[in-house]
Amino acid sequence: MKQYIKSTLLLQCGVLLLVLTGLTQSCSVPDGLVTEDFKAIENGSWNWKDGKKFTFTIDDTTCFYAISTGLRITGKYAYSNIWMIYTIECSGWNQKEQFSIEIADQTGSWLGVGMSNLIAYEKPIIPKIKLKAGVYQITIVQNMREESLLGIQDVGVKIQKGPLIL
Repeated sequence: MKQYIKSTLLLQCGVLLLVLTGLTQSCSVPDGLVTEDFKAIENGSWNWKDGKKFTFTIDDTTCFYAISTGLRITGKYAYSNIWMIYTIECSGWNQKEQFSIEIADQTGSWLGVGMSNLIAYEKPIIPKIKLKAGVYQITIVQNMREESLLGIQDVGVKIQKGPLIL
């Protein structure tokens, strides 16, 4: 009987250890993620002049990187898309480009993911770029015809390592 209890306890401890290991790994930072950061839009109204700045450091120059932007909106957002401009800078080098994110389809249904009144979007803006070692700054501004856009809660960036440069 004692042997049966010991083996049962060992089995239960083993299962518990396996579950905890799985939970720990699922909560860890994804492989290749350099940074993911969001900045809040004050009062849910994003003005042309209110560029959001993000800083990140690149140490590994052996691989390409992918840069995406994120957006969180509420039902107060009145358009089916949003035009933005990103500027990325490092040590005298810069790149600037306009891009858009489709927010809703032709029927007005949100294309992002979320629940209730907060919908999230992610869009690759530079899918594959070779970066030098250094400290980078990305600035994102809205570029719509309306000076202040209601319904924007947060703007963000995500930088991930891509494939090795061969």
